[in-house]
Amino acid sequence: MKKISLFLLLTSFTLFALAQDKGMQFEHNTTWEKVLAKAKAENKYIFVDFLTTWCGPCKEMSKNVFPLEEVGAFFNKNFINVKIQLDT
Repeated sequence: MKKISLFLLLTSFTLFALAQDKGMQFEHNTTWEKVLAKAKAENKYIFVDFLTTWCGPCKEMSKNVFPLEEVGAFFNKNFINVKIQLDT
Protein backbone atom coordinates (compact mmCIF):
# COMPACT_ATOMS: atom_id res chain seq x y z
CA MET A 1 0.00 0.00 0.00
CA LYS A 2 2.87 2.38 0.79
CA LYS A 3 4.41 1.76 -2.64
CA ILE A 4 1.13 2.56 -4.39
CA SER A 5 0.67 5.74 -2.38
CA LEU A 6 4.23 6.83 -3.10
CA PHE A 7 3.79 6.06 -6.80
CA LEU A 8 0.57 8.11 -6.99
CA LEU A 9 2.17 11.01 -5.15
CA LEU A 10 5.23 11.07 -7.42
CA THR A 11 3.05 10.73 -10.52
CA SER A 12 0.89 13.68 -9.50
CA PHE A 13 3.98 15.85 -8.84
CA THR A 14 5.43 14.86 -12.22
CA LEU A 15 2.20 15.69 -14.07
CA PHE A 16 1.97 19.01 -12.24
CA ALA A 17 5.54 19.86 -13.21
CA LEU A 18 4.90 18.96 -16.85
CA ALA A 19 1.76 21.08 -16.91
CA GLN A 20 3.73 24.05 -15.59
CA ASP A 21 6.14 23.82 -18.53
CA LYS A 22 3.32 24.57 -20.97
CA GLY A 23 2.56 27.99 -19.52
CA MET A 24 4.57 31.17 -19.43
CA GLN A 25 8.26 30.74 -18.70
CA PHE A 26 9.64 33.51 -16.48
CA GLU A 27 13.31 34.43 -16.14
CA HIS A 28 14.75 33.68 -12.69
CA ASN A 29 17.89 34.80 -10.86
CA THR A 30 18.92 37.31 -13.48
CA THR A 31 19.65 40.98 -13.88
CA TRP A 32 17.87 43.60 -15.93
CA GLU A 33 20.95 43.91 -18.16
CA LYS A 34 20.84 40.19 -18.94
CA VAL A 35 17.10 40.39 -19.70
CA LEU A 36 17.70 43.32 -22.08
CA ALA A 37 20.54 41.46 -23.79
CA LYS A 38 18.45 38.30 -24.17
CA ALA A 39 15.49 40.26 -25.57
CA LYS A 40 17.76 41.97 -28.08
CA ALA A 41 19.48 38.73 -29.08
CA GLU A 42 16.15 36.94 -29.58
CA ASN A 43 14.43 40.00 -31.11
CA LYS A 44 11.65 39.90 -28.50
CA TYR A 45 9.80 42.39 -26.35
CA ILE A 46 9.94 42.22 -22.54
CA PHE A 47 6.82 41.38 -20.51
CA VAL A 48 7.10 42.45 -16.87
CA ASP A 49 4.69 41.18 -14.23
CA PHE A 50 4.93 43.49 -11.21
CA LEU A 51 3.48 41.73 -8.16
CA THR A 52 3.18 41.83 -4.40
CA THR A 53 2.60 39.04 -1.91
CA TRP A 54 -0.74 40.52 -0.81
CA CYS A 55 -2.21 41.22 -4.29
CA GLY A 56 -5.27 39.09 -5.00
CA PRO A 57 -5.34 39.66 -8.78
CA CYS A 58 -1.61 38.86 -8.93
CA LYS A 59 -2.21 35.51 -7.24
CA GLU A 60 -5.17 34.82 -9.55
CA MET A 61 -3.08 35.49 -12.66
CA SER A 62 -0.20 33.31 -11.41
CA LYS A 63 -2.55 30.47 -10.56
CA ASN A 64 -5.06 30.52 -13.42
CA VAL A 65 -3.70 32.50 -16.37
CA PHE A 66 0.08 32.22 -16.62
CA PRO A 67 0.07 28.37 -16.52
CA LEU A 68 -2.31 28.09 -19.53
CA GLU A 69 -0.75 26.46 -22.57
CA GLU A 70 -2.19 28.99 -25.03
CA VAL A 71 -0.96 31.93 -22.92
CA GLY A 72 2.50 30.36 -22.69
CA ALA A 73 2.60 29.68 -26.43
CA PHE A 74 1.96 33.35 -27.24
CA PHE A 75 4.07 35.01 -24.56
CA ASN A 76 7.05 32.63 -24.74
CA LYS A 77 7.20 33.11 -28.52
CA ASN A 78 7.04 36.92 -28.45
CA PHE A 79 8.39 38.05 -25.07
CA ILE A 80 11.09 37.56 -22.47
CA ASN A 81 8.92 37.20 -19.34
CA VAL A 82 10.05 38.66 -16.02
CA LYS A 83 8.36 38.80 -12.60
CA ILE A 84 9.33 41.61 -10.26
CA GLN A 85 8.11 41.40 -6.68
CA LEU A 86 7.65 44.88 -5.28
CA ASP A 87 7.30 44.19 -1.55
CA THR A 88 10.55 42.38 -0.81
